Amino acid sequence: MKRHTGRKPKPRTQSGELIIFSRIASFVFHPFFMTTIAALGIYKLVPLGFQAYSSDAIKIFMVRLALLTSLLPFLSVLLFRKLGLISDAKMHEAGDRIYPLLTALIFYTLGYWFLAPGLPLFIHSLLLGSCFSIFLLFIVTNFLQDKCAYNGSGNFAGCLHCAYGK
Repeated sequence: MKRHTGRKPKPRTQSGELIIFSRIASFVFHPFFMTTIAALGIYKLVPLGFQAYSSDAIKIFMVRLALLTSLLPFLSVLLFRKLGLISDAKMHEAGDRIYPLLTALIFYTLGYWFLAPGLPLFIHSLLLGSCFSIFLLFIVTNFLQDKCAYNGSGNFAGCLHCAYGK
């Protein structure tokens, strides 16, 4: 396999504190974490929807969700980097996002098929919306330089709108 050289973006600021803050924020709000964060947020904001489930069942669900939507896609990115299929784990080039988005779509679809049945509608719609948005992002990222972070945060906002919107 041919290794590509990554292209580093130019920093827009010289402030060291702002650069550190932005790196921490981009890690905490990474798209891989947003579905799990959104599920936790929905659980805390709409506890009545989870009355039928024990706290142990919810913990098991959250661990499985984190495994399928965060850990396994992250490990696949590391594997693609090691195999030379992507130039950089930060994926500044559009071509670098193809394999990670495909594997994320597979893991999220598996999460939807295996975790969503029997769960509250909020979680069901969160997982299905995540699958659709990753699919659309996979198509769009070949033509436009889209930021995946917008996609991850949009799912959470959509679920909050469904929960509290009029």
